[in-house]
Amino acid sequence: MMRVLQQGLVLAVAWLALLALGPHRAQANVQITHGAAPKAGGDEIRIALVLPLMLPSDLKGTFKPSQTMAEFCTAARLAEADAQARGIPIKLYFYDSRRMADSASLIANLPELAEMDLVIGPIYGKETAALAAWAQARQVPMVNPLTSALHFDANNKFAYQAEPGPKEMAATALALKQVGPGKQVGCIYGTTPKDSALAAAFAEQARQAGHTLALFKKVAKNSAANLPKFLREAGLDSNSVLFVPNAEPLVKAQLLSALEITRCPALTVTYGAWIEESDIPLERFERLRIRFLYPDYPGYGLPDAERLRARIQEVYGLPATDVGLKAYDLIAVFGQALAQAAPQARSSALRDYSPLPSKLTAGYDFTQSQTNARVPIYRLYDGRLERE
Repeated sequence: MMRVLQQGLVLAVAWLALLALGPHRAQANVQITHGAAPKAGGDEIRIALVLPLMLPSDLKGTFKPSQTMAEFCTAARLAEADAQARGIPIKLYFYDSRRMADSASLIANLPELAEMDLVIGPIYGKETAALAAWAQARQVPMVNPLTSALHFDANNKFAYQAEPGPKEMAATALALKQVGPGKQVGCIYGTTPKDSALAAAFAEQARQAGHTLALFKKVAKNSAANLPKFLREAGLDSNSVLFVPNAEPLVKAQLLSALEITRCPALTVTYGAWIEESDIPLERFERLRIRFLYPDYPGYGLPDAERLRARIQEVYGLPATDVGLKAYDLIAVFGQALAQAAPQARSSALRDYSPLPSKLTAGYDFTQSQTNARVPIYRLYDGRLERE
C-alpha cells in the first residue's frame, strides 16, 4: 500500500512539474494547454497533444494520475527541449481528452487547434473519429501514437497511424520469403483477435502474391501436439516463410520442438514477445533462425535508447518504459519533418518526407498508406538481439 501511495505521489509531482513548465489554463474540465495560444504564421512548429491525461479541473480535487500519460508527456517535453536546443522551434500544447468522445469533440472545435501544424492523439477509438474528421476538414495532420487498431477512415489523407497494423506486419513477414521455385508459405495462428487479424492479412497477401498457403492452422494448447504432423504435411522448403502470430506458451514450446524434429527448413517469423515471456535459451531461437516482428519495442539494446531511458527516469521519477521512448521519437522525428517543410506545406510533410528515419525505431513510412509501413525485424546473432 505504501508503495502505491509513493508512486501516486511521484506521478502527482510529475504532473505538477509538467504544468509548471509554462502557463496553463483549463476549460470546462476538458483541456490543459501550456504556453500562450498559438498564432498563425511564423516559424514556430506547433504540435498539439490530445491525450487522456485525466487531470482534474481543480488540482485540489481527487487526483487520478495516468502513469502512462505522465511518462509520455515527460518524454515529449524532453524532445521539445532537445529540438529547441538544436534550433528547431517546436512548441507543444497539451489537451486533456479524459477518455471521452465529447471532450475530444470539444477540443476539435477550439479555434486555436486549427493553428496547429500537427496533432498527436488521441489514443482510444471512441475519441478518434471526431478528431480524424476534424483533421481532414482542416487539413491538419493527426497521428494516433500508440495503438495498432485503425479507428478512422483509411482514405483520410490527414489521419495517420504511428504503429503498423496487421496488414503491414503480415506484409513484412511475407517479404522474408526467399526468391526460388517453391511457392509454399505457412501460418500457425493463435486464438486472440490480434492473432486472427494477422493471420487473415497474411493469407490474403499470400494469395495475391501467387503463393501457396500450404499450412493455415489455428493452434491452441490442446492441439499443439499435432504441430509435427502439420509441418510434415505442409512440405515447406528453404524458400518458405512460416508466420506464427501465436502467443500461447505451450504452442511456442511445442513448435520449437516440432521444428527440430521435422528439420523444417522454412524461416519462422513470430512475435518479439516470445523472447520476453520465455525461459527458453536464446541459443535455441538463434539456431532455428527465428525472426521476430517487434513493432512495440523501440531501441532494443541501442546505447542512445538506454541513455534516453535514464534521462526520462531522472525527470519522471519512475523507471522509463517504451512509452517514453515512443513519445520522444514521435516529437523528434515528426518535428524534424515539419521543420524541413515550408509553413504552408506542413500539412503534407509526413507524406512528402517519408520514409522518415529514426535513431530509436525502424522509422515511419506513409508513402503507401496512412498506416506506418515500417515494421522492425529482429534476429539473434551471437547471443544478441539485433535489428535487421
